[in-house]
Amino acid sequence: MLPLADVVRQVRRSRLTLGLTQADLARASGTSQSLVAKLEKGRLNPSYEVVRRVTEALDRLAANDEGTAGDLMHGTPVFAEPAEPLGKALARMKDKGFSQLPVVDRGQPVGSLSESSILDSIEKGADLEQLKRQPVRLSMKASFPTVEPDTRRRTLVELLRDHECVLVVREGRLVGVVTKSDLW
Repeated sequence: MLPLADVVRQVRRSRLTLGLTQADLARASGTSQSLVAKLEKGRLNPSYEVVRRVTEALDRLAANDEGTAGDLMHGTPVFAEPAEPLGKALARMKDKGFSQLPVVDRGQPVGSLSESSILDSIEKGADLEQLKRQPVRLSMKASFPTVEPDTRRRTLVELLRDHECVLVVREGRLVGVVTKSDLW
């Protein structure tokens, strides 16, 4: 049997990987949110029954977590091309209500474009009208992470903790996009 400290770390890690709140786990395990919080902070010496209920709930929820990137993605992704004028890409972002876009060259992701990077350029003294005439490649940053369509939801959860979106590729070509809101 694992030491209690290891059980506590595993409960928290599993809950976060599944994208659950403490309240979600409490409902699923028939316990209270405060009990889950105390368990995760190590402020509770739980009974075997409590640990069993919580871990069984996590196992049950993980089994239901069988979605893949291909199931969750938005097909026909909106993107910018490296050679197009930045103003055209910004207009597309505004029209679609997006704060970022993948930059794609001949079907392959090569970078990313975001409102934040444009604001950084303006803050550093760049003229917006001049920026709009420049090609996207001069303003793009590193590409968003890419995964294959069969990538499991758990992996997507981990990637989306640190990135705004994940690109789904098949044979190196962009086929879809997964964002945080697609996980629910």
